[in-house]
Amino acid sequence: MKLGSINLNLLVALDALLEENSVTRAAHRLGVTQGAMSQSLGQLREIFGDRLLVRGKGGMQPTERAVAIAPELRRTLHAMERLLTDSPAFDPVTDRRTVRVASNDGGQIVLLPALRRALAERAPHVDIDAVQSADGRYSEMLQSGAIDFALDVRIDDASGIRHADLFPSELVIAARSGHPAIAPGAKELSLETLVEVPHVLVGVTTPGVKSPVDRALGAVGKARRVALRVEYFLVAALVCADSDLLWPTDRRVAEIASRHLGLRVYESPLPLEGPMIRLFWHRRFEDDPGHRWLRDRLIEAAHG
Repeated sequence: MKLGSINLNLLVALDALLEENSVTRAAHRLGVTQGAMSQSLGQLREIFGDRLLVRGKGGMQPTERAVAIAPELRRTLHAMERLLTDSPAFDPVTDRRTVRVASNDGGQIVLLPALRRALAERAPHVDIDAVQSADGRYSEMLQSGAIDFALDVRIDDASGIRHADLFPSELVIAARSGHPAIAPGAKELSLETLVEVPHVLVGVTTPGVKSPVDRALGAVGKARRVALRVEYFLVAALVCADSDLLWPTDRRVAEIASRHLGLRVYESPLPLEGPMIRLFWHRRFEDDPGHRWLRDRLIEAAHG
């Protein structure tokens, strides 16, 4: 007999009948009428090809077949209850997985050290696979499961994609220590320096889309010269440390580069409105305990 042809509620009725050895008490236990329970017993007898309960001294008694199936029936029903009610177990101390995070190298520079420290302390067997998409197709990667999280400003075609705001990108200007165009002890660049000294730019320029720096300069009738365009923040940092180019970049990235490469970080003479950096994930993982725990650690790393 195929499982699809059976009313599984009958198994609940059988469990009550075998526990109570009484149609009346089983009916009361499940909140149905005695007639409905008698009808269920009739269907069960037909399914199993056995009388299951027979009248004997002192009331109904289980048949040999009923005694044999009762323990397995109880285990099966308990398993079904766990399936329907329990959340998947997650213990960060014992969990073994690789979390896949997609981001440009600027996001990796900012978040991965703090995330790695948190995992080493609280989830020692969880590894990180950090990737960067050449074409920025993070939506497809999230939908296919190729990555667990993405860090970006926005994601096109974001059907089924959830996000959390991490931090606004606060733009500053980085330059090498002892730059000849910057006065010693200065905390803010002059507008003249920002315009006249060539820049290094991370990323490919999109036609018709101006960067925050170019928008701010354009608003005061000025323009800059971008002498070098590179794909990676790390390359920009190394070039900036070994040249006279200015590097407008996120404050967090600049401060990390300052610690490791000796760069100086200056405030801009113009207000530079950077974009909001967001964490993206697919909605099918919204309530997964492990995914949610890792999501919280990424947000903590961003806010730290």
